[in-house]
Amino acid sequence: QPAACAEETMGNVDRLLEALAKRLPSSADRAVVEGALRAAVEALPEAKAKTRARVRKTERRCVDQLLDHLRAAASAETAARKKRKRAAKAAATGEDDSEADGDGGEEGEEEVVAEDEDEDEELAVKQPETAVAAAAAYAGISGDEPVPCLEHCAALLSRALAGLRTAKRAEEALSGLLGLLPAPASFGSLEDDQSGDFDVEALRQCARLLPLAAAALGGPGDHGPGLLVWRRFLAFALLAGCRLDSDEQEDAREATEASARLGGLVSLLASPAAARSTLRLAFAAMRAPPAGMCLRHLAGATLPVLGMAFGPGAFGEADAQR
Repeated sequence: QPAACAEETMGNVDRLLEALAKRLPSSADRAVVEGALRAAVEALPEAKAKTRARVRKTERRCVDQLLDHLRAAASAETAARKKRKRAAKAAATGEDDSEADGDGGEEGEEEVVAEDEDEDEELAVKQPETAVAAAAAYAGISGDEPVPCLEHCAALLSRALAGLRTAKRAEEALSGLLGLLPAPASFGSLEDDQSGDFDVEALRQCARLLPLAAAALGGPGDHGPGLLVWRRFLAFALLAGCRLDSDEQEDAREATEASARLGGLVSLLASPAAARSTLRLAFAAMRAPPAGMCLRHLAGATLPVLGMAFGPGAFGEADAQR
């Protein structure tokens, strides 16, 4: 059984990489590929947690494999261009171009088959173009510094609100942010001496992002293509306090208030259904039962969301049952 599970996970990773490679431009550099891969991994459903963990563990190897796919695609594109030029030259000079036409027909059939395979691939990213655009939007931004990442996301959301295709641009901005700042490997098992990657200023930046994201995605985000990324971002904000570094615990009151403020904003901006989904995503991201300061911040953030998710009227005319 363990061997079968490992083999299935490896197959899932290979299919994910192949699906992503078909959507990435052949000219993409390593930074774009890394960003697209991280965004794609974050978009995988919770049922594919083993696939997500495998990709994160072997990220460098996966990126190298994607780059190999892109180099092969670039070579194929070059060969196809040369073939088209020969066919055009043959047509202009009146030579027999039946062979070229036949090759072109086969290429067309292969493209159709590839498109069908993309649609049938369950592990493919739902919107690969979004992952690629998200990686490009964060080119030159390092995930090692969360505050600049969050500030850059705020700038992207502000530009999205002032331009066209607002919801799509907002989805790209949030997908890129979630790809750059994934949950730490020890998430949920952190004690008071935790070594997190956030500070109180990062929590403040998250609070500034929430209303911007809600406005850009058209309200609570219960409709349209931004639904999934909106709920993933709400879970990200809900868990932000659990990522505080131990040095930030000296001002525990300010940190606790910042976490509670994030929970209050989530409860104000999310619909009951989105709130329930957010809680499910947040708890699924925990690697172990929360403890210490992590538990304190999580409790302060989730209490107002619980009221929205399961309070009176949260289920409409339906009744909640045990």
